[in-house]
Amino acid sequence: MKLKNYLLSLMTASLLLAATFTSAQTGVEVPCVDCEQYSARTEPHNGVWYNQDQTAQGFSIDVQNGILFGVYYGYDQSGDAIWQTFTGVLVPATEVGVMWVVDANLNQFSNSNCFNCEVEGFDLTNGGSIQVKFRHKNYASISIDGGAEQHFTPFVFGHAATADFSEQTRYLLPDLSGMWSLVYHVNNAAVPIFVPSQWAFTSKMVSLSEKQFRQTENGLEIYYEMVAHLVYPDKVVLGGISCKLEDVDGQLQGPVCRLSDARGFWFDPPGVGREFSFPLGGLGAYRIFGETVDGHTFEAIKIDSTVFDS
Repeated sequence: MKLKNYLLSLMTASLLLAATFTSAQTGVEVPCVDCEQYSARTEPHNGVWYNQDQTAQGFSIDVQNGILFGVYYGYDQSGDAIWQTFTGVLVPATEVGVMWVVDANLNQFSNSNCFNCEVEGFDLTNGGSIQVKFRHKNYASISIDGGAEQHFTPFVFGHAATADFSEQTRYLLPDLSGMWSLVYHVNNAAVPIFVPSQWAFTSKMVSLSEKQFRQTENGLEIYYEMVAHLVYPDKVVLGGISCKLEDVDGQLQGPVCRLSDARGFWFDPPGVGREFSFPLGGLGAYRIFGETVDGHTFEAIKIDSTVFDS
């Protein structure tokens, strides 16, 4: 009952938020500062995606080995509920600020059986075309039949999520506190020594603290302290994840997010750390993706939402 009431409250809040922005139905726009600096790609978030400006409709998306399977649940022009499926290959995009493009046909199903009824088959018709542009791991733009693009983000329902930079974007920053696995991918072309392929990927377990708020000369900064758990009970503060506005040629832009790791890679000299950057679209409740200026990447995968003992 508590979960049901929580979901109802969340959906109601989303509807009220959408009603506040009735002049625009295109969804949340996520700023991306110096998008041309981002060249690495990662498969998009698997799960439910929605447009904050639309009501009771969205997409379920699953990607396996570069192949996308999606389900659209929404309404036709008569207001009747429909669901459609589509399948397509993630094609590397050439447009700045876009990782992948998927072009596919929509399959519309009808005249089949109810859940507990005898199976009698179904009718399959062409539901039109769809194009999905994945701008980052947790941010996509979708158009159907060549219509206007709408912006979609993963639906966060099990964690607190707030628009901490509401003057710049309505993107909801989810609570990141808990245990994460960090997977680093070394760009062989950007290191001074040859890195065998089996060593190009390294990983470590870290904890992120509860969300902290700081004030900087450019305004608000969101910060999560990152801790490594070594020999019990020792813990080492490695750095953290922060999101804040940045001064670009005298103007505040962003926010931009960064992950800093004071220990760097296994081949780095002692005391040399690494910093990875990413726009808000790279930050999700269960997946985070970013890269360094020379093409090294990290992907953070949430393992447990329990707040670590500080």
